[in-house]
Amino acid sequence: MSPARAHALLHVTVFVWGFTAILGKLISLNAAALVWYRQLFAAAALLVWLGVRRKLRALPLGDVLRLAGIGALVCLHWFTFYAAIRVSGVAVAVVCLSATSLFVSVLEPVLFGRPLRAAEVLLGAVVIAGVVLLTKGQAQADSVGVGLGLSSAFFSALFGTLNGKLTQRLDAAHMTLWELGAATVWLSAALLVWPSAWVPPSAVSSSDALWLVVLAIGCTVLPWQWSLSVLRTVSPFTVALAVNLEPVYSMALAYVLFPTEERLEPSFYAGAALIVGLVLGHGLWRSRPRVKGLTTSEA
Repeated sequence: MSPARAHALLHVTVFVWGFTAILGKLISLNAAALVWYRQLFAAAALLVWLGVRRKLRALPLGDVLRLAGIGALVCLHWFTFYAAIRVSGVAVAVVCLSATSLFVSVLEPVLFGRPLRAAEVLLGAVVIAGVVLLTKGQAQADSVGVGLGLSSAFFSALFGTLNGKLTQRLDAAHMTLWELGAATVWLSAALLVWPSAWVPPSAVSSSDALWLVVLAIGCTVLPWQWSLSVLRTVSPFTVALAVNLEPVYSMALAYVLFPTEERLEPSFYAGAALIVGLVLGHGLWRSRPRVKGLTTSEA
């Protein structure tokens, strides 16, 4: 995939992910139940799709274990994110999630064995300032909500960086299947010792079921595979930086769909302009003429 196509697909992916907050608002389930059904439906849909196309294949045990471990991180990321929304609201969760690019700027050099780039650390920090502007006046933070939100950002940074290494040699569809399938198993085990969080299918309303299917397929299976394909060409930091556009899309969509409930303050436009400028600036900087020996995986 060419760098230009990879960046275009990345931004389509982030735009689609922008709908997840809207769907989270529409679905009435608690965080654990919402994440469990999302993972289950997504893994089941992908299993059927690969089966129909006769593309299912076994993976080496070592890769299965690695993907199962990443699946646990995915589960923890989604659970802590939706829990942060339930505890402190969307704005707090979004502000904390913006720390993902900052975490990636530190984790990627460690896991990829390259020097730490001070410019990326600074860029990640400035993005947080942009998201704070984006949500200024809307966030009602408390220590629990902030802790959950920052935990979600760290788990997102860790599994995204690890995926950046595995996508160089594994198929995106099979990675998605194993990771989401393992995430479902991990959360199922947790629900055995936390039965009060379980919501049986009979208690799921028809509207919740419909939105869960949309969330699982439209906002999980498809964009998840796209993001893994993108990681073959661009770096985990570039992906994490672009994902900071998700709250821009989410809040703009919320304003359009729920105009009486969601209002955009002037600070929203200032924060959005800062984030968009940083993402575009980083993309232009990365697209500059390369020094001999620099590979596309470093873009």
